[in-house]
Amino acid sequence: MKPQTASHPIIRGFSALIAVLGVAVTVLALVADTVPVLGGGADGLGWKQLIAAIAGLGVAAVGIGWFLQPPLTRR
Repeated sequence: MKPQTASHPIIRGFSALIAVLGVAVTVLALVADTVPVLGGGADGLGWKQLIAAIAGLGVAAVGIGWFLQPPLTRR
């Protein structure tokens, strides 16, 4: 296994930003009922909240994956 080359700090920062945004979308989707502007007033999770939470988890996973192994350093 070859050692990885050092990645550019901008790529690592961008991937960390993507991970943080994904986590923020997930948290916001899960607590949307407690925020009067976002919540529809219904109790429990709605289908839109679940879709947003799953999408946020996916974005966070991509960001974490890029942070651990940036796409430009793979061979």
